Amino acid sequence: MSKILKNLSYNLVYQILVFVLPLITTPYVSRVLGAENIGIFAYTNAIVYNFILFAMLGMSNLGNRSIASVQNKKKERSTIFCNLYCIQFVCFFVALLIYFVYVFTATEEYKVYLYVQAIYLVSGMLDISWLYFGLEEFKFTVVRNAIIKIVSVVLIFLLVKSSKDLIVYTIIISVSYLLSQLYLWIPLSKRIEFVTPSFMVMHDYLKPLFILFAPVLAYSIYKVMDKIMLGMFSTMNEVAYYENSLKIVSIPTGIITALGTVMLPRMSALISNDDSKTSKLYMRLSIHFVTLISAGSFFGVLAVGDNLAITYFGNEFVKCGPLMKLLTMTCFFVGWANVGRTQYLIPNKLDKIYVISTAAGAVINLFINLLLIPKMASIGAAIGTIFAEFGVMIIQYLLIRKYINLFVWIRESVGYVIVGIFMGSVVFFLQKALPYGWSSLLVEVVVGAILYYLICYFYIRLNVTKKIKQEF
Repeated sequence: MSKILKNLSYNLVYQILVFVLPLITTPYVSRVLGAENIGIFAYTNAIVYNFILFAMLGMSNLGNRSIASVQNKKKERSTIFCNLYCIQFVCFFVALLIYFVYVFTATEEYKVYLYVQAIYLVSGMLDISWLYFGLEEFKFTVVRNAIIKIVSVVLIFLLVKSSKDLIVYTIIISVSYLLSQLYLWIPLSKRIEFVTPSFMVMHDYLKPLFILFAPVLAYSIYKVMDKIMLGMFSTMNEVAYYENSLKIVSIPTGIITALGTVMLPRMSALISNDDSKTSKLYMRLSIHFVTLISAGSFFGVLAVGDNLAITYFGNEFVKCGPLMKLLTMTCFFVGWANVGRTQYLIPNKLDKIYVISTAAGAVINLFINLLLIPKMASIGAAIGTIFAEFGVMIIQYLLIRKYINLFVWIRESVGYVIVGIFMGSVVFFLQKALPYGWSSLLVEVVVGAILYYLICYFYIRLNVTKKIKQEF
């Protein structure tokens, strides 16, 4: 347990660097570049990210799981790494060729930004973070990101001075991704020995890779295609509203993702050792954790969303208020689905259920997006995301209901929702009594956070801890 908490702490720091450091620059960048330029960056970045998702196939999950199963066996993990990375390299080489053909034929309006974003695609080719995650070496990745992310933030403040500096901003972000991945290769020789890849071994990995690629493909539809479809059917301003709202929502979902990243190799190791009792305990504790984060985030944003949008992003981004309120609802669905996926489905190699649930979410999202984005723009995209995430979660748990005591989880989670409603109500009325601005927003956030987590602390101590100790 101590190692899990330590790795979770490291991964939380990692998520803070990934999501919170950009939030430091967002108020500045939003005002300097403006909504249209923010939209152009988000639109072109989403296109490149789609190529990265396609090239990675299911490598992140398969690599993590495979390395975790042979953590202490250097020869075996070396064989796994060399064969998997050979597949990854070939896929990215093909993706780069296709990408440059696409950019060459793309509209002149965004071509220069797409060429610069190719640096981001190259960084994906060098991404071997799945090796370190499988080895549960989270401290190393945190140190890497701390240095590079902080430098990129400083460069943004120093070099991005006007709306004409979008290309400078794009270069800084893209190069920071590339340096972040290059850093992973420095100590690689200490973790693995070079093994000549075998076509037969690589062939054996292709089937699980393509199985795990199906949910990645679905993910690209209902996580990335939103911004591309907004750019196609609406305006770049609407893309910017959606992008900035997602940045706020990414904070709680990033914390949830951090838990999943830490628990996947641990649960894979437990299941390989037939320790079902401990794995069930960890899943139950994880559900409490993600519901605690989700309820606090949702009801908090519901209360301060309007003030947050205007104060944080600027008057041009007032539409972010209702968007954030809608999108934060997905924290519940993302959190519960993440626990089921990373702590049960993938460790138990139930990849087909993972595929079915994610594919269903993609179909739901694509249908609603086509229906609502032309009429409702970013609001339509947010509604599509909500239904997609809910669909993924509900289908996932319906298919594993025989193995999971879902009703116990729901009953124990109600307490966090009740506390969240109370906290949100107090902060909502507090917001009504205060003028919009940074000082008011700070008071609302601090009061809400203290109130929520203090009550939840006593709820956990007096109710949850006793029950879990009795059962385990």
